[in-house]
Amino acid sequence: MKLYHLFLFIIISLTVNSCSLYPPISESLIFNEDSNFNNNSKLISFPRMALSKSIVNSNIPKKYLEKNTMELYTNSLNKLWQFSFSSYGFLYRANSDLYIGLNPNLIFNAGIDLTYEIIDDYFITAEATLLKNYKLILQKRVFEYAVFSNTIGIVYRRDRFGFEETSFSKNSTNFYTNSIGIRSLNGFNFFNNEMILEISVLI
Repeated sequence: MKLYHLFLFIIISLTVNSCSLYPPISESLIFNEDSNFNNNSKLISFPRMALSKSIVNSNIPKKYLEKNTMELYTNSLNKLWQFSFSSYGFLYRANSDLYIGLNPNLIFNAGIDLTYEIIDDYFITAEATLLKNYKLILQKRVFEYAVFSNTIGIVYRRDRFGFEETSFSKNSTNFYTNSIGIRSLNGFNFFNNEMILEISVLI
């Protein structure tokens, strides 16, 4: 990577840094297999545009406030904790069945993830970030075509949230939620441009 590319990456990462879980990089194993690796390479780095947005039920902060009395200027959740942006990634091929991804995210909310093919078309993915957000996915590849692939599975998430503004209360304004639900991952390949769409419904 040229020096000015690295500088640009750092500026972008500082500007749009985020706090939520990011789309796992290692899931490339499901859609691309070994296509990203050339000359028997084990590690690749590449620019990536990855966006993630969580839509949170308004009852979640209310339930938290009912259990933890504190003075707040607003009981609205900080949107930063519901948003994730990735601009760069590292992908390591441990073997044909195990990929490991690293999202630097300028250290602030760096994360690591791995995807392992248990048996044909069945995968397990795990992810963790420095802000103690976690995700565990068990999924099955249902469709696999030249331009479209699809998986469906179950997902467990542990997410950290926080409120927008607080008084000088000594109580913590950050809290964690645990959720489980159904997840569909859809991969598209048009004109060698890859796009992955993830949809999760959690309770």
